[in-house]
Amino acid sequence: MNNTLYYSSILAGIAILCISILGYNRKWIPLYVATYIAIFTSIVNHGTTNQIARIMDRVTICIVAIIYLYYISRIGDFRYKFAAYSILGIMILSYFYSKTLSLIKISPGVNLPDKNQTHFLSHVLAVVLFGILTVSLPR
Repeated sequence: MNNTLYYSSILAGIAILCISILGYNRKWIPLYVATYIAIFTSIVNHGTTNQIARIMDRVTICIVAIIYLYYISRIGDFRYKFAAYSILGIMILSYFYSKTLSLIKISPGVNLPDKNQTHFLSHVLAVVLFGILTVSLPR
């Protein structure tokens, strides 16, 4: 179990649930369902050491990233669209960076961020991205 990522998944899920309640739109139900499934798989993955949960979470996140790309493309305002694409890109990079940190052999005295911190960043950015989608998608 990874406590940092487990609890950040729960907190991100609560924040996204609150945002989706406040900005609810029936047209976005597929976005909500995909996001909630991703939150669920993230909580299960980080709450266990099960390899199947890990694989299911990674597959789900890849599918949800594609769904988010679709919804981002529907944003009309260029500024919001640019911000959303940028955040999605940073989320993906921070996730992969967190995975490569465990592979890097560092010299004594070299300080790199903890892999949980960079993965945590992707959880925080998921909340921000969901918020941007909620305020910028056409009603």
